[in-house]
Formats: sequence, C-alpha cells, structure tokens
Amino acid sequence: MRCFRHDAVEAVGTCKACGRGLCRECARQSLRSLSCGGDCAPVVEIDESMLEFQVWGAKFIGVCMLGLGGCFGAWGVVSWLRGATDGLLLSVGLVLMSLGLLSVTHRRSHSRR
Repeated sequence: MRCFRHDAVEAVGTCKACGRGLCRECARQSLRSLSCGGDCAPVVEIDESMLEFQVWGAKFIGVCMLGLGGCFGAWGVVSWLRGATDGLLLSVGLVLMSLGLLSVTHRRSHSRR
C-alpha cells in the first residue's frame, strides 16, 4: 500500500477514520492509532476516548457484579448452613461472580478500519 499523498512512498499504516494509507511524514500518532490529520484527527481522538470509557465502564460493572455476587454467595452459604434454602442464593451468587470476573478480565479488541 502506498501513501495517499505521496504515491512513491510506502505506507507505514492506515488512517483509523478514513482508511487511507499513510507514510511516516503524513501519519499523525494518536493514543493507539494513526490519523491523516485534518478532519480525521478529531474523529480518531473521539473514537479512542469513547473506547477508553467503554473499557472503564465494563470493568466497573464487572467489579459491581463481583461484589453483588459475593453478597448473594455469602447469604446463600449462611442460609444453606441454617437449612433455610436449597442453594438458589448460592447459585445466583456464583453466577454473578463468574460474570463479573469475566467482565473484569476480558480484553476488548478494537478493530481497526
């Protein structure tokens, strides 16, 4: 692939917003990707900040689910030891904790255009 501005120069990457080839001279480095500058640079910056927010939000929800699952699990164990339940609360707690752990540890992949 060649640079969209310099036909004789090999591209080192592509713009995340428009997908055009970029040489070292034309590439503008963002947090995690490249842009061709101009109108694409703000689009790429907004996209990356939204991705960071989504990752943070998923981890926050995962931690909340872990905590809630721990509460249900503890409640279920105490109820089960007292003979007051058939283990439903413990099961709900384990499911919530498992989903929370998956959400916290899961690495989100972000596809590049």
